Amino acid sequence: MAYITAGKYNIFCKIRARDTTHAKEIIFEMDDIDGVSRTETMISLEESINDKKRLMHSIFGEL
Repeated sequence: MAYITAGKYNIFCKIRARDTTHAKEIIFEMDDIDGVSRTETMISLEESINDKKRLMHSIFGEL
């Protein structure tokens, strides 16, 4: 998935890899795309909230 964003980053890409070697291969492929001048990698250790309504409630409380 790729998202156009506002702020520090122009595009946010969410990938799923089998392991760290596969993740490295994907990242190197993205680095080779024309126009890509820089990448930054973040790794999610676990998914803690998989429900948008609960996520918004946990961030903003009762609205």
